[in-house]
Amino acid sequence: MPEHGVPHQDYADEKQKADADLQYFHRPLHFGGHARRKQWRKPTEFYTLIPMLHIRSLTKSFGAKLLFENSEVHLGEHTKVALIGPNGAGKSTLIKMILGEDHWDTGDIVLRKHLKIGHLAQELPKFENRTIFEEAIRLDGRREELIQAKKDMEATLASDASEENLDVYSQIVEELDAVDEHTLPSRAERILEGIGFEKKDFTRSLEELSGGWLMRVALARILLMQPDLLILDEPTNHLDLESVLWLEEFLKNYRGSIILVSHDRTFVNRLVDAVWEIDQRKINPYKGNLDSYVIQKQERLKVMEAQYAGQQARVAEIRAFVDRFGAKATKARQAQSRLKQLEKIEAEMIELPDSQSHVQFSFPPCTPSGKEVLTIKNAGMRFGEKTVFSKFDWILQRGSRVAIVGVNGAGKTTLLKALSQSLPFSEGSIKVGHQVQIGYYSQLQAETLDLEHTIFEELELTAPHPDDFTNSRRCRRLSFFRRRGKQKNQGTVGWRESSRGARKTIASAK
Repeated sequence: MPEHGVPHQDYADEKQKADADLQYFHRPLHFGGHARRKQWRKPTEFYTLIPMLHIRSLTKSFGAKLLFENSEVHLGEHTKVALIGPNGAGKSTLIKMILGEDHWDTGDIVLRKHLKIGHLAQELPKFENRTIFEEAIRLDGRREELIQAKKDMEATLASDASEENLDVYSQIVEELDAVDEHTLPSRAERILEGIGFEKKDFTRSLEELSGGWLMRVALARILLMQPDLLILDEPTNHLDLESVLWLEEFLKNYRGSIILVSHDRTFVNRLVDAVWEIDQRKINPYKGNLDSYVIQKQERLKVMEAQYAGQQARVAEIRAFVDRFGAKATKARQAQSRLKQLEKIEAEMIELPDSQSHVQFSFPPCTPSGKEVLTIKNAGMRFGEKTVFSKFDWILQRGSRVAIVGVNGAGKTTLLKALSQSLPFSEGSIKVGHQVQIGYYSQLQAETLDLEHTIFEELELTAPHPDDFTNSRRCRRLSFFRRRGKQKNQGTVGWRESSRGARKTIASAK
């Protein structure tokens, strides 16, 4: 039996077969007797069977910065893609454009008709006061809308069973069936347990949960929706190892397509079968996982460098000829011909990627402190009837490097806030050692930045000696930022022009 309904035929190679598959799936479809054809342009590099998403000739600017220029890529059925690129390259912007939350300048983003998209953002969504289980099976409110619409339409059909009303009712039931309404509770239990909740937690109020656990609820809600396309932005950030392994296995067996942004290289490498790299204002597709991408990227760079060297040599040769013979009447026609060749070569000149320099930084020497940096005695933390920890005794010695570990909700962030003295202990005492200065970087630190300031201005506010904050020291502290092409001095860029990743980077530099 032909796979996916494509007529069987022998092909010389995979590319020829993929071309035939694409032609088959883009044939006219007949609805109600009318032929409708969706015009697709065949991508030049990546071949999959049924396009769910097609980005073509996409150009997008953000302020004075050009993020995308004539970018082309498409996403096939059952494809799991890692979206990669440096901070500020445009990953978040691309996701927003796919979701319809941002516009583009020219080009187009074409989604398959009736495509359902589920999106997990890094930012914590707003929740109302429900239980964990109630929020998970809401499916972001759509389930409640469908159930109410079904009840309303049943009441309407009791008095008016017109063909039009029956069609509407059929569509509602169809969508409820698509989310497996009857199996939803059991699926919700399986997913909630998989990402770390216990059954006894299902009836807990969302108001009792920490940010990490709330993100797990948001993840469960997205997975339960069973969308055709999952867009996941750092889904493992708030998961422990056991939950990451469960999520990895769940997504491996997921029937839809996935666009994944994650810094967890191991997780990404095991999951994806394609990579989209945002580089030089293009979206470059690669087949395979991250390991395969690295090899292909190196090979691609070698080819580009060889082509670039050939172009440069040819340009130098033409310019030498024009400089030597351009003034001679006998060679004037040849010189003009060479100049036209030069214009053509320069118009098609290969642009090599920016060098991926490794970030190097060092911490300036601190003011010498006492041997005992922090001394905690019989400390405890309680919120209402809940005890986070108690009878905590600890001495932090100068020069120590300590990791605080524990499951989400165990109290790691609470303890850090207490140690930094931004939150008082419920009981016990903390003593800060001689000449100890505490710096605290939280998960939400980037949100405390003043968006009206430039990068330099924000750093100067916290510099210990602002008058000594010279340009050379500024540049060293801003070495996290890569200068791309002809961009303006990064230090003069305002926060509103900076990416989310860049804001977090500069917050850490403070």
